[in-house]
Amino acid sequence: MVPLDLILETARCALRVVSEEDVPFVWSATRFPGFNDGLRWNPPADPRELVDACRTNLQAWKAGRVFTFTIVSKETRHPVGRIAIRAESEEEAWTIGFWIHPDHWGKGFAVEAARATIEFGFSRLRAVVIRAAHATWNVRSKRVIEKLGMGFIRENPCGFKKNGKAMPEFEYALTKDGYTNPLPRLARPQR
Repeated sequence: MVPLDLILETARCALRVVSEEDVPFVWSATRFPGFNDGLRWNPPADPRELVDACRTNLQAWKAGRVFTFTIVSKETRHPVGRIAIRAESEEEAWTIGFWIHPDHWGKGFAVEAARATIEFGFSRLRAVVIRAAHATWNVRSKRVIEKLGMGFIRENPCGFKKNGKAMPEFEYALTKDGYTNPLPRLARPQR
């Protein structure tokens, strides 16, 4: 069992369980035009929908099937994004997914949080393989996934359905065997 008070630490971030206090932050991200285009969920019509989503995330955490973290900047103590690791139907296989608030794009938070989540997956969840995917047009996510050392598997023309339409994805994987030593901890930024 993974406790709800677990915090994954990186040089610049703390990854903690989601909270209803995060609703204004998530709501603000979904207000950016196009933000949800590459995500499996549509922007909510009302912030109250995010409260229900948070409760669902907490239930999935307690069930040990999905661990969703809010990525918090240590410097500002404010959220910058979200990352989750989800059990697949295949035993010992997990998938990560992430998003960063558009106000924080290009600052390396996704790579840093994903490295900590991958380490958590291999060490704590005993994953044998960790996968990731991104909409074929999402070059930001592609760059993050490649920086993680994940290998390209295939283009999936029916990656996921959104609004009744197939969204093609590129799929990647990293195996425990290919991950022989923990990814290096990032150096603290110079002030």
